[in-house]
Amino acid sequence: KTFTMQGSGSIAEGSVNGQGGVVHMAARDIFSYIEHRKDRGFLVRASFVEIYNEEVRDLLDSNTILQIREDPRKGVFINSQEIIATDFASLLKILFEGEKNRAVAATGMNERSSRSHTVFRITIESRVQRDKDDPDETNLSEDDGAIRISTLNLVDLAGSESARHTGNTGDRLKEGAKINLSLMTLSRVIVGLGQADKIHHINFRDSKLTRILQPSLSGNARIAIICCATPSELYFEDTRSTLMFASRAKLIKTNAQVNEVLDDRSLIRRLQRELAEAKKQSASVQEKKQMRMLESEAANGKREKQELEEKLKRLQSSILNCSIHFDPLRLNSVANRSKVQRKRRRSESCLSLASTFYSPVGKSKILTPKSAPNVRSVKRKTLGSDASPISEIKLLREGITVKGLQLRTLEETICDKYQVIKNYDFEITRLKTRNEELSNFVTRSKTRQERSSEEIKKILGQRKTACAEKDAAVKNVLK
Repeated sequence: KTFTMQGSGSIAEGSVNGQGGVVHMAARDIFSYIEHRKDRGFLVRASFVEIYNEEVRDLLDSNTILQIREDPRKGVFINSQEIIATDFASLLKILFEGEKNRAVAATGMNERSSRSHTVFRITIESRVQRDKDDPDETNLSEDDGAIRISTLNLVDLAGSESARHTGNTGDRLKEGAKINLSLMTLSRVIVGLGQADKIHHINFRDSKLTRILQPSLSGNARIAIICCATPSELYFEDTRSTLMFASRAKLIKTNAQVNEVLDDRSLIRRLQRELAEAKKQSASVQEKKQMRMLESEAANGKREKQELEEKLKRLQSSILNCSIHFDPLRLNSVANRSKVQRKRRRSESCLSLASTFYSPVGKSKILTPKSAPNVRSVKRKTLGSDASPISEIKLLREGITVKGLQLRTLEETICDKYQVIKNYDFEITRLKTRNEELSNFVTRSKTRQERSSEEIKKILGQRKTACAEKDAAVKNVLK
């Protein structure tokens, strides 16, 4: 394990001869990446703690005992001392200074045996570089000026010990028992994470080691585990348990995400961008729906208007055709003919009255001179001439009544159709009013967003003050 983490020799020797371990390779990759990313500014901090007999000690602050805390926003954390690293050498120097304070002792198997678990934590913060021509950061597009935070935990676990092989007694035996207890707890947590669909509760609190590593083991991380084993037959069971631990660790499912911290200015900028995108999407969708509805309504209204115009033309043509039957010239000719017939009837009736008389005795004998016309023929002529104009006038009156009823029906139909047209005009007006209401709603949403921005500014005032204090503390540390 020591060779894997430090390479050949100590940490300082590994940085000189180029034969370093995981620590050296990680530090070299971090700063080479920083050199290639000129568009972002980076801040690298490092802390070094150990877990000795279930106590968390700060190796960079005279082995101060620390408490594990939990915050709804930060999660699980410890207030350990952090030192800013500016290059590869400064980062390894921090690790070398902490390594000198680590608890080690001689056992029956190793002259320099680690008696604790260590966690070397490298915290990297980055954000887009400010443009000199844009001091207010109005043209920032990437990340909206947000600060990205990532953490690299390099954990060196002490090996499991068997008192039968090491022959430890006293403090060494107690240290070995604590090491084995924390490793067993880690193994149970690994088993639970590999069967997360079956086990609903995983107790990270049984050990300080699992408690500190909870954020990394919970899923928001990428995990690499290196297991060391020996080919000796004396430690067959230890090797077997190590390989089983590795097989269980492969079942852990992780989902690493980008962690960002937004200050008040970055948060407002991101909210404004999201609001603009939401407005564009909602406006485009609503406008498309409204345009489709209005187009369909306009097409229906146009089609119905054409149908009503055609019906109106047919009604007008039918009214014009009806007026032919009520021509005043024809009515005058009929009236003149009836006058002539009435004059003729009067003359014929006078003739018949003058030429006929009744006997005082009875009605059996009737005297008719030769010059008098035939009474029966006169009566038939009178009756025929009398019935023709009366029946014609009656028929004309009935026709006029029927046509009048038809005209009233047609007028009512026209009024109904005009009312339908007015209803469609009213519906179009209502849709226009609805569109104006939607515009007003968008305006009110903008006002609410501005109010929300002001409230965010007020709420994040304290955060701004804290950031200022933090920057002052960083400057003091750099000095």
